[in-house]
Amino acid sequence: MNPRPLWLAIAALALASCGAPTPSAAPDTLVIAGYGGSYEEAFKQSVIPDFERTCSCKVTYIAGSSTDTVAKLKAQQAAPQIDVALIDDGVQNQAVEAGLLAPLDPKIVTNLGDVIDLARLPGDVGVGFSLNATGIAYNTDYYAKNGLPAPTKLADLAKAELKGKLVMPSITQTYGLGALLIAAKVGGGSEQHIDPGFAGVKQIAANAVTFDTTADVSNYFLQGQAVASVWGNSRVQMLAKKGFPIEFVYPEEEPCR
Repeated sequence: MNPRPLWLAIAALALASCGAPTPSAAPDTLVIAGYGGSYEEAFKQSVIPDFERTCSCKVTYIAGSSTDTVAKLKAQQAAPQIDVALIDDGVQNQAVEAGLLAPLDPKIVTNLGDVIDLARLPGDVGVGFSLNATGIAYNTDYYAKNGLPAPTKLADLAKAELKGKLVMPSITQTYGLGALLIAAKVGGGSEQHIDPGFAGVKQIAANAVTFDTTADVSNYFLQGQAVASVWGNSRVQMLAKKGFPIEFVYPEEEPCR
């Protein structure tokens, strides 16, 4: 199998709300809006405590998907309450177009010049902190017990054995958008001709028990509601490290160009 990622996404850290103060927060409080689930857990355990000690401040973390966070930024534009947003690059572009993000000042962010070119976003409206692949996650125990071969492509999620055992990501978040784009390419479409993508996703959706909008389907796997999904490699790794029988597959299909 040719290990190509279904879709690559840069998770971006951006100064939100055009740099305006956050009137609802104390002067020594930093309000961060970021991913929920395993990301939130990791930030609260491994990042925030040391940051608070180093900067002598308090961090308030607001969990949500990238689309949720940008919706909050828009709703709060007249009275910003979020200082820093952790969002996917596609949604981040929408936030830039809406004028919701402030450029980073290299005089203040003095190590900005050390950031690699790929992670330094145009106009310095944020920096990338994570490059993730979107592919297929599956429960290895379930597949083995039911004599199913490991999935190798998006179309494998349409198999009858997965009826009611699949959780699909909503196209309002990055994982779902990646699935839509690869389905479009497989169906003869492209980013500019997306209709074949909807047709392809519709075939897979027949097996779906739900469409998730949170970008974290951990609980569906843990509770046995899902044995497969379109998900990110870093999310899968976090669940696998806890001993859950899950693996990540780079689909055979090439991403849209």
